[in-house]
Amino acid sequence: MTYLRISGVSILIILSTGLSGCASRFLSYQDPVYGIKIQYPKEWTVHEKAEGVGVVAFRSPPKGSMDVFQENLNIVVQDLGGRSIPLMQFNEMAINQLRQMYSNVEILESGPMILSGKAGHKVEYIVRAELRLKILQVWTIKNYKAYIMTFSADADHYQDYSATAWDMINSFEIPP
Repeated sequence: MTYLRISGVSILIILSTGLSGCASRFLSYQDPVYGIKIQYPKEWTVHEKAEGVGVVAFRSPPKGSMDVFQENLNIVVQDLGGRSIPLMQFNEMAINQLRQMYSNVEILESGPMILSGKAGHKVEYIVRAELRLKILQVWTIKNYKAYIMTFSADADHYQDYSATAWDMINSFEIPP
């Protein structure tokens, strides 16, 4: 019995050490207009309301002079015009739009998830253009707005950044 208690304490210490180490690698971002909050790696750059970005984009630093694509995570808040659109219907519209935008899209995974404590959806796909990009999009709907996050990476480096992208996605908060 004593052994189990010590193991439990050890696990808690390991978990809290890991979490505090993670927290020190990240900075907080909050948008004053939409009230969204997210944690992002402190070495990444923040680009607010840049053309084609939406609310904000976070970009990884280049890995060197040969790095031609900066992995990034963008957040868009789409006003649904006061209409209540069921999540399933929005999912279908979003995936159909992907297929129309990219004739060569390869959808790898599509399914439900929880985003900021709400029912959401995720879709992971590959697009071949000048580069082969692997993209993860997640979204949810609240108060007649769609909250959409898009993580884009060179497909060859996707695994190098996916854990960081999920840390960011899991830290995302929508105002009450």
